[in-house]
Amino acid sequence: PRDQCWAVENAGLYCPWIAWRSATTSDWDGIAFTFRWARGTDPVVRFETSQSTWEAPMSRLQREAGLRDLGPQGQQLETGQFFTLAYRVYDLLLEWGYNRAEDSNPDGPPMLVPWDGALTLSTGGIRLIKAQGFDTGGRYEAGRDDRVLERADLSPVVAWRSSTLDPRRRDKEADGLALNFVVPRGEDASVLLEMVTGGRREFALPSRFRDVHQEWMVDEEGHGVHGHLHWCWFKEGGRETR
Repeated sequence: PRDQCWAVENAGLYCPWIAWRSATTSDWDGIAFTFRWARGTDPVVRFETSQSTWEAPMSRLQREAGLRDLGPQGQQLETGQFFTLAYRVYDLLLEWGYNRAEDSNPDGPPMLVPWDGALTLSTGGIRLIKAQGFDTGGRYEAGRDDRVLERADLSPVVAWRSSTLDPRRRDKEADGLALNFVVPRGEDASVLLEMVTGGRREFALPSRFRDVHQEWMVDEEGHGVHGHLHWCWFKEGGRETR
C-alpha cells in the first residue's frame, strides 16, 4: 500500500531517470515506460534496486528481454518485449473565414460568422501545433473570443470556439489551426470536420505520399474553408523517412 513512483518534477515529457518505492511478498509490481534516445547512439540503462544493481546498453537490453535472477531467495526481475511503434504523421493547416478579399465591399456592414467546430480522427491522435488568428479578450460577437477547448495531447478530437467579423475592406479575416495527425501505419484513417458554418465533411487520409488541398465556400459573401494536408513522414523500426 506504500508503493510509489517518482520522476523529476517539471522536467517535461521525458527525463533521464525514474525512481520508485516498492515491496512485494508473493506478488509482482511493475512499471511500463518508454525510452527515447538520439538516433545513432546506444545509451546505457542502469537499474539499481535493493536486491541487485546491473546495467546494459540499450541494444543488448532489447535482445535479452526476459527474467533475471537477483537474489538467493528466488527474487527475479523481468523486462518485457521492446518494440517501436510504426506510424504516419500528417501536417494539416485548416483555415476558415472571409477569403474573397478582391470582392470586398468597404461600405457594407460587417458580417459576423460563427465557426465553432471540431475535428475527429477515426484512428490515432491529433497534436495541436498552434492556433492562427485566434483573438481573445473580447466578445464573441466582435470576433474576439476564440479558443481551443481543453484536451489531452494526441486525443482523437480537437474542438474550438471561433467567430470572425468580416472587415469589409481589401484584406482577409481568417482563423485557423495547424495540426499533426499521428496514425498507426497500415491502418486506414479518416477525418470528420463539423462546423456551425460549413456543415459536416469527411475525408480519408491518403495512404501514399501526396498533398491534398480542399477548399469550399459556405455562402455568396465570400466566406469559406480551406485546408492543406501534407503527409510529412513516417517512422518504423526507429528510422524516420521524410
